[in-house]
Amino acid sequence: MKNSAMKTMKRFQLPQIKSKKDWLIAFLLAFLLIYLIVLRYQGRINELLLWITPDRISFFDQPENQGVYAVTVLILLMLSIGVMIYKNMDRKQVGLAMVAGVAVIAVIVGSYYYQCHLMLRLPYESAPRDVSMVSFKNGEGKNYELDEEMKKQLAEKILALESVSREEEQRQRSIARAAGGSGNGEVWVTVRYSREGGPSYKNWVKVGDGVISIVKGHGVNQDPFYSDNGLLQLLENIQSESCN
Repeated sequence: MKNSAMKTMKRFQLPQIKSKKDWLIAFLLAFLLIYLIVLRYQGRINELLLWITPDRISFFDQPENQGVYAVTVLILLMLSIGVMIYKNMDRKQVGLAMVAGVAVIAVIVGSYYYQCHLMLRLPYESAPRDVSMVSFKNGEGKNYELDEEMKKQLAEKILALESVSREEEQRQRSIARAAGGSGNGEVWVTVRYSREGGPSYKNWVKVGDGVISIVKGHGVNQDPFYSDNGLLQLLENIQSESCN
């Protein structure tokens, strides 16, 4: 009976990792498994990345995959170091593995910022592909027909917006929280840019109660606020002209 049990255990025993080839295969399999697990949390990871993403890049446009790659490499690095310590490997090898892992993560984060930079350059390198304006009242949205001159003025005003001071930001954020995100009386302006064969990018501007913000995240606490540079008056003019 014992011999039968021993034979069964040997039959289902995991293969021994001995050669460099075995370690390489194990490493690749571990990477694939960790990547598939981390991929399920891509939305949450991208949500966290918004805190280090440039203000004018919204969750609609942020590079999606770099966060998953960075977390995958980080977990794999921690796992690899743990195995190396368990195997009593030389400290220099552990140190080299750590440096290599951190370097890979730095490259991934760098590529994330580089893609964001390419998007932010689009408004200065090409004209907007589309400009739309929608106002909300009593739960209903109204789309405005904009001529080329109106589109140009809106795009220029939005591109020239400047961030408010910290004190003014707190005041405007309080106003936005008090509104409760009802959307009633808000005006949304979307300016879309794209390059053929390259990235696309949208500026999502929300105006309500005299407060101007650019949509970045899923809540008021993540949206940056900007001071008026004539945009409010321009929106009022467009609305009044539409009523006439």
